[in-house]
Amino acid sequence: MAVVVVGVMAGTSPAMAKKAHTASAWSNQHKDNKVFGEAIHNLRLASDKTNWDASQFSGFVITAATALQKGLTDLAASYTNFEYGVVQLYAGADAIPGAFLATPRIDPTVEQSTVSGQFACLPTALGNVCDSADVLHAKVAIRSVNPVANDAKSAVYCRISASQTATAGTTLWSTSKPNTAFPGATSPNFPPAYAVTRSPIAPTDAAELKVFPLQPVSTDTLVDLLDTGNSYKSTAAAGPSLGTGGFSLLNSAPAGLGGAGASPINVTLSCLSVPNS
Repeated sequence: MAVVVVGVMAGTSPAMAKKAHTASAWSNQHKDNKVFGEAIHNLRLASDKTNWDASQFSGFVITAATALQKGLTDLAASYTNFEYGVVQLYAGADAIPGAFLATPRIDPTVEQSTVSGQFACLPTALGNVCDSADVLHAKVAIRSVNPVANDAKSAVYCRISASQTATAGTTLWSTSKPNTAFPGATSPNFPPAYAVTRSPIAPTDAAELKVFPLQPVSTDTLVDLLDTGNSYKSTAAAGPSLGTGGFSLLNSAPAGLGGAGASPINVTLSCLSVPNS
C-alpha cells in the first residue's frame, strides 16, 4: 500500500501535491479514529510545504501511508473481533417476556463490558409467567462475529447479579460466586466469573432475525449463571442467608408494582475477554 502511494506522490510537483487537501474531507468523516487523523494530517503538512526536497517529501508520505495502513488493519481487526453478551431472565423454565439485555461490545483492551436493567415480574393472571414459587434463572450467551477464530485467541467470562425488594423493604438477591477454575487466579481472590461459549452473531433463520435484538434465538449457546453450581443467593426475604442458585421470585400484585407484591427485578451482567495463554 505504501509503495503505491509513494510512487504517485514522490515525483509530483508542489501544485499537484496540493490535491492532498481533498483528503481532509475524508478525515472529517473519521474524527474518532486517531490513526486516520494523523495520517491525513501528515499528508496535508507535506502538501503545504514550500521548501522541500524529494527525499523529505517521500518520508512524509511513507509515514502517513504506514499510519493509514495500520488504521485499516486495526479497523479490520475490530470488525473481526466484534462480540457482545446477552442475558435472558427466566422464572423457573419460562422466559420472562422482555427481560433481555445486551452488553456493549466486549473489547479485549478494556476491563469488562457491563449492562444493567430492571424488569417487572408480574403474575400469570396478568399474562406473565412469574409465580412466587418460581426460581430466578439468568441464561447468558456471547454473540461473536467470528466465534471459531476468536475462541482460538481468547475465552469470554461473565458474571451476573440480581435482586428484588419486597414492599416490606427486605431484599432477595443472587450473584455469581468465586470461580476457582478462573485462569491465572489464586486463592482467596478468585473472580466471580464463568466461561460462556461463543455463538454466531446472527441467526440464519429469517424469522429469528426479526427478534434477534430482543430475545434469545436458536443459534445462541445459553449458559445459566444463576444455577446451583456457580451462584449464591439469599434464602429468605426475612434476611440474607447464603445459599446457592437463584432466589424464589416475588410477583407483583395485580394492582401494580406499588401494590402488596414486589419491586422489579434488578439485574447486572458483566463480561470480559481473557487471552489464551
